[in-house]
Amino acid sequence: MIIFGQTKNNSLSEISLCEEIKLTHTDDKCGEWGGNSESIRFFKKDCTADYFIEYTKRIMDCTIDPITHYQRKDFDEQKIIPATNEDRKLLELCINQLTEMKLSNPIIIAHSGIVNTVISSDSTLVIKDYPSKEWSNFNRLKKSIMEK
Repeated sequence: MIIFGQTKNNSLSEISLCEEIKLTHTDDKCGEWGGNSESIRFFKKDCTADYFIEYTKRIMDCTIDPITHYQRKDFDEQKIIPATNEDRKLLELCINQLTEMKLSNPIIIAHSGIVNTVISSDSTLVIKDYPSKEWSNFNRLKKSIMEK
């Protein structure tokens, strides 16, 4: 099932010059309260025609009382690289896979802390899957970014 990128009008090439797409995965390190967050931001730097990818990882400290607040460290890891055509394809696969995960996820009350999201900066694309599961294409894209 191809949902995003199936036609020229639905592809990443149609992102306007100053728009961006952000993918986020939050694990369940702290149980139902969430955990570490990883984000991949796909954008055009200074509104030019070249795409870039920014990867950030934030670490959750689960030792603080969750009712009061959890303490986050600021960016534990950050990397910005030019986006290749392969990265763009992986990004489209991520969006397709999360859409499929969301559509096949039964509505249940759960205590899972895993949340996966895709959000465009203009909010024309918003996909949030909770409770979610492993997002394999996100992991593939992250691995591709970290190897550069």
